[in-house]
Amino acid sequence: MRKSLITALVAVLVLFSYGFGTSRWDHVWYIAGGLGLVCAGNALFIFIDKWILGDKGRFWTNKERSVSRSHEAMQYWVAAVALCIPAMAGLLLK
Repeated sequence: MRKSLITALVAVLVLFSYGFGTSRWDHVWYIAGGLGLVCAGNALFIFIDKWILGDKGRFWTNKERSVSRSHEAMQYWVAAVALCIPAMAGLLLK
């Protein structure tokens, strides 16, 4: 989960530097909001997939996954929450 948090924080820093440098906060809002929605959608899909399949590898095999689906979904939720910060700033400063 640390890797996804670091990646999301780097994206936040890049978006804030772009926003402060160009004063185009509408771009920051679109990019951060879009990426946040994609991350939240992926997390929701993985939670539904865990509900259906559990931690099996595929639908027709019983092999366990090396990384559990709940851990993978939490990584996407962390990234989505981190990307909400520049999206809200872009919305307020637009």
